[in-house]
Amino acid sequence: MKKNKQNEADIKLLLIEDDEDAAEAMALTLRKFGVPVKTVPSGELGIEEWKAGDYDVVVSDIRMPGMDGVGVLRAIRGEDPDFPVLLMTAYEQIETAIEALRLGAQDYILKPVTHMEAFLLSVRKAVDHHRLLVEHRAVLARLKALTSELLQIEEKERRQLAVNLHDSVGQSLVITKMKIEKIASISPEGEVRNLAHQGSDLLGEILHQTRFLIFNLSPPILYDLGLTAALDSLVVQIRKVNGLAIHYTPANLAPLLSQEMNVVLFRSIRELLCNAMKHSQASRFSLTLSRDDEHVQIVVEDDGVGFDVAGVTAYDSNHFGYGLFSVREQLSNIQGALEITSRKGGGTRAVIKVDVSEKMKELGGL
Repeated sequence: MKKNKQNEADIKLLLIEDDEDAAEAMALTLRKFGVPVKTVPSGELGIEEWKAGDYDVVVSDIRMPGMDGVGVLRAIRGEDPDFPVLLMTAYEQIETAIEALRLGAQDYILKPVTHMEAFLLSVRKAVDHHRLLVEHRAVLARLKALTSELLQIEEKERRQLAVNLHDSVGQSLVITKMKIEKIASISPEGEVRNLAHQGSDLLGEILHQTRFLIFNLSPPILYDLGLTAALDSLVVQIRKVNGLAIHYTPANLAPLLSQEMNVVLFRSIRELLCNAMKHSQASRFSLTLSRDDEHVQIVVEDDGVGFDVAGVTAYDSNHFGYGLFSVREQLSNIQGALEITSRKGGGTRAVIKVDVSEKMKELGGL
């Protein structure tokens, strides 16, 4: 008995039973097992007590006047979809109990309860499952917060590196190029002038590559003018460097997106475009931005060879599946999601959706 008391003392149980004698007898037995228990005689009072108290589990009779056990279950599920609820039923109510399980009850208990150890095992199982679920969600929330913090730190470092490259290497290259062009302009026709022109051209190419590197690290335009302008610049870079046909349809998303959203969306879109350019063998690409009352939507499409979406393993570093996994994880931190449809020979369509309904409410339905 002592062992059971130690195990069950941390479970606070709410018992909803309209039969006063049955409720008192069951409560007395539960207390002997060390379970703190509160009894209430109706479903309506049970819901009030559950809302006011700090309970770990609710055990309710199914058949009661007024709000029955199924009503109790529905009311609790409306407030907390995962809170553990067990229903007590007589043999003739088995079908109702099974229906209650379909509605989300953790278990049903046959009345009268003659095997308290088995009853407590069901209670413990339901409570432990709920506690693990709550703990899991807390860990996920903390992980998301840490991921967001890490992204901000990484982006800050990327931006600082980009600024340093621009202010030191970039400026030095510009000055050196100007001096070599000056040498070329004052040199007579001959080898020196030719070498100066060649050096100037080479420095021009290095300068272009440096600017492209700065853009890839952390495009200043993303912070200065927002996502739409940064994507416009990205499309120009792709057309110029890769010589690809890409159609861009912009939209004014600035009021709806935070700085973190801008960074995550820019990185995600760039990853999708890079994947498409590397693997799709497409001749045409498109990037379309749009919004409605609840979402910002971004669509990346190509007319390439396509692929088996289900066959791409999320963690397969030998394929681009890991990149897609990373995109999905980062998008989840900003209330976003990624859906990809593709078929072999029929191209690929990637859709990013970000929930901005709360921001829209703040802006008065902009």
